[in-house]
Amino acid sequence: MDNRKLLHEIVIPTKPLSAWFYLHNEKETNTYIAPHWHQGIELSFTVSGSIDDFIINEQHFRTKVGTILVVNSQVIHSVFSKLKLNNQAISIIFPYSYVNRLYPEINKELININQPSKFDRLKKEMYVELQAILFKIYQNLQSN
Repeated sequence: MDNRKLLHEIVIPTKPLSAWFYLHNEKETNTYIAPHWHQGIELSFTVSGSIDDFIINEQHFRTKVGTILVVNSQVIHSVFSKLKLNNQAISIIFPYSYVNRLYPEINKELININQPSKFDRLKKEMYVELQAILFKIYQNLQSN
């Protein structure tokens, strides 16, 4: 797809934090997020339920509880999920400039964690640690 014909989302961090946080807790409608891209690096974590079709760079993912997906900078992605009770997920988008300041080599790399079944033992352990951290973030988002 041609990026010039797609939505370019501008992400503004959630004050006072350095990233944008959103708790997806829709209970009444199907969820559709049109194909779009942004410079930030997006992390999605399915807390409960599932996402039927999370498309990242033309790859289709169906999530379940505990699934972490990363959308790298400037990658086209979209979401469609049918209404299911208790679907909850969090999205965190880290501004590219923030990540680049902390890790200048990010412009030479891609974050590739969307297929944990291919991980070695160490990467699987790190994935579980990240799931625990994201669940704590979810719990904090639940309380004001």
